[in-house]
Amino acid sequence: MRTLTSFLRLAALPLLLGAASTGRAQTPTSFFGFELAAGGTGPSGIALADVNRDGRLDCLVLNTGTNGVAVRLGNGSGGFTGSLSVGVGRQAQNLLVGDLNQDGNPDFVVLNSGDGSLAVRLGDGQGNFSGGDVATGVVQAATIQLADATGDGQLDCVVLSSTGEVRVLAGNGQGQLLATGQATSFTAATYSGYYALAVADLNQDGLQDLLAPATGGVQVKLGTGGGQFGPETTVAMPLTLASEVMSGDVNQDGLADVLAADYMTQSVYVRLNTGGNSYGPTVTVPLPDYPAPVKLADVNGDGFPDLLAAYYGSPTIYYRLGNGTGAFPTGGQVTVSGVFNGANGFAVGDVNQDGQPDFVTSNSNQNFSVWLNTLLPRRLRTGYSFPFGYNQGLTQLMWTKGNGMNRVVFIREVRPGRAPLVEPVDGVTYSANYQEMSVRTHVARGTYTLGPGPSRDSLAYLRNPSIGHVYEMAVYEFITDPTLGPVYRRHPSVRYTFTTARYAPTLSATNANPGPQLNWDIAAQYKATAFQVERSADGVSFAPEGQPVAAADSANTVRSYNQQSSTPLVARTFYRVRLSHADGTTLYSNVVELAPTPLPVELVSFAAKLRPDGGAQLSWTTAQEKNSAYFDLQRSLDGRAFESFGRVAAAGNSTQRLTYTGTDPRPLSRATYYRLNQVDLDGTQHLSSIVVLSPAGTPRALTCWPNPAAAGDRPAVRLSGLTDFTAPVHFSIRSVATGQLVRQQQLPAASTVEWPVSVDGLSGGVYLVEAQAGKDRLRTKLLVR
Repeated sequence: MRTLTSFLRLAALPLLLGAASTGRAQTPTSFFGFELAAGGTGPSGIALADVNRDGRLDCLVLNTGTNGVAVRLGNGSGGFTGSLSVGVGRQAQNLLVGDLNQDGNPDFVVLNSGDGSLAVRLGDGQGNFSGGDVATGVVQAATIQLADATGDGQLDCVVLSSTGEVRVLAGNGQGQLLATGQATSFTAATYSGYYALAVADLNQDGLQDLLAPATGGVQVKLGTGGGQFGPETTVAMPLTLASEVMSGDVNQDGLADVLAADYMTQSVYVRLNTGGNSYGPTVTVPLPDYPAPVKLADVNGDGFPDLLAAYYGSPTIYYRLGNGTGAFPTGGQVTVSGVFNGANGFAVGDVNQDGQPDFVTSNSNQNFSVWLNTLLPRRLRTGYSFPFGYNQGLTQLMWTKGNGMNRVVFIREVRPGRAPLVEPVDGVTYSANYQEMSVRTHVARGTYTLGPGPSRDSLAYLRNPSIGHVYEMAVYEFITDPTLGPVYRRHPSVRYTFTTARYAPTLSATNANPGPQLNWDIAAQYKATAFQVERSADGVSFAPEGQPVAAADSANTVRSYNQQSSTPLVARTFYRVRLSHADGTTLYSNVVELAPTPLPVELVSFAAKLRPDGGAQLSWTTAQEKNSAYFDLQRSLDGRAFESFGRVAAAGNSTQRLTYTGTDPRPLSRATYYRLNQVDLDGTQHLSSIVVLSPAGTPRALTCWPNPAAAGDRPAVRLSGLTDFTAPVHFSIRSVATGQLVRQQQLPAASTVEWPVSVDGLSGGVYLVEAQAGKDRLRTKLLVR
């Protein structure tokens, strides 16, 4: 690919918009950008997706002039290569990406506004696309959105015409879009020149709603299911010529808020969703130019949605940073030369795999731009490590660096009355070749520089610190300008305050003869003298166990130690290791709990099946038994409260595989839960796993409970009615919004199969739960809040 412009300098230091010069964003950001050929003419849209499944984001560029979508494969460092162009229809616009056939590969849809059809192209996971065009049945189709508008877990396409008509083309999960139901219409006329549509669940009923701008506000139609929508209402805003309508949770309250950009007033208006189809007062976010297009996305990685805005006729892109309250108080701008009439599309993603959100733009000069995020270093961490054998400690300070820029580290010891940490001055080069606070590294007023260390992450070493003293460190990244010299990124630096400390040992323990075997490691030692094993009956009061173990005075590598107790373990006991130092410092390891070796019964299987008389036949197998008395048979109707209904004597002691059976003669009238309570000769009890059995004729059903679910919940996905079914059951959960597979599990067949699944880490929204048993496939929806 021919590189038209290579821009590896910062386009601009952050420019604060609408804030005092001393203001700072919650998480500042800046970008540097460069241009690449778009592989066609008239680029009008852009998207990011991993189309060849190599773990790196690729770029799709819609070229309206040449009726094609260029596929540019990412190299993981911000560059893109390849020359494939996928043909689409005339006057193509609105490039959207999603998994339409649920094969895990990104697909895309383009609106061919020349004839109002949709170009549907399915990806093969290797960077290739194929497919045909679909008639929308909409006259003067103007814009589209992908969403699950019918509520069946499949991606659908919502089409808006220039006259306000809306039609849903339902996805069937196989890559086809089919017209369904009657079209609906917005009564207010949409704008000539800008047609905007957004889809979001505004009232948290699990159904997608429609948003479109009009003079005086945003029109809203609440979804009623099946791709149908209710009467419209208006979220009032002072709109005169809206260029964009958006929805997102900008104040982090779990509700989708409403935003719209207005071309004429040069502003973005925000109405916060307060629930019950009500909205707070209008918040105005001023912009310095005429915004089109505008995108809502997190561009600085702080978890809050931000605003990106381009301007027709301008090479400048502005960003406004959200603070999580619904306001966007600060921002900046970036510029790439050669963009004749500005950017006309955005996509946000981590294209260089540095953990920071970047973005790409399609430009009106036949190119697209890559904007790499130069977010300041983060994930700062510190630890006392690698002390030298000649009694000079070394503190290792580690952080994640930015995008390959230079950096300098300033440090001071924090004491009452001391001056604050000095900041670097542009144009001044500071010494960074030493690892100590001395005359040769002194900057001013008690501030010193630290030397570098080699690592994938950036390192700085502080030699010979005072143990227990407090230090403050700041990392400043900078670029070197040919004329000005170093230009430091100070808004803000990454600062960290730490207290120097030593490593503590890490203990593990196992039962052995004649007593427990104790083993411990320590990553590094500094002026250490001895280790002492201690034991406790309650985990609170500890006493020495055995003789002290001599420690290496100082070591900069991992050292291992061990000691075996001569006292047999007869009751639950807690152990720890105490580490003493020459200067009186004492550190303790983690606490390990040991119990006497159990008298195990190894249960290898437990199953239940229906008897001809409607009762239950239980069977289980043990691999070995030791001091086992009997098995107590228990049942429950709710899976929580169990009752005993029988007892089967155990073998006592056995090293052979034994099989047992038990009978519940009571005919089953509903799903019943069974378990075993295995009792040892000394009265110790051990519960088995639970099996569920349903009466004959129970229809197959897939349920989730609780539903909706929130963080910390473990909804039970239950498939019932599988009597005499032997094939494994495959469960899967996919995001309705993105089509991404987020959970899957395969379980053995039973009359009722239950899968407890954690929703921790899942974004709020609707998820499609699917269970496949042989040729049968059942689906339901799970709402995560």
